[in-house]
Amino acid sequence: MVKLSKGKQQLLNYLGQPYCIKQIDLEDCVYLDMGEYDIEISGGRTTYSKVDIYVWRTKDRLEIVERHQDLKYDLLSIKAMLDDIRTRYSLQGVKEIVGEEVSYGL
Repeated sequence: MVKLSKGKQQLLNYLGQPYCIKQIDLEDCVYLDMGEYDIEISGGRTTYSKVDIYVWRTKDRLEIVERHQDLKYDLLSIKAMLDDIRTRYSLQGVKEIVGEEVSYGL
């Protein structure tokens, strides 16, 4: 089992499943595979460290499609941002499959 820093372990515990740890560029990152998109969370070694969030498009070719850098280590804010990212990119996948715009119904 990977020995994580206190900050990363706390973040992983807070986010829960389906997040996991994946080594990316020699760093143990909090990671989520969403099919055509992946979320990588790096930094956050301590609760005083900054956090970076990257959204990778994995379909066809690997590219960063969204990034948030130097975020304050605030578990509630990080989770809210990740929930928003997951919702938007899940809908993006639906739009690509259906070929239509998805409406929030607001």
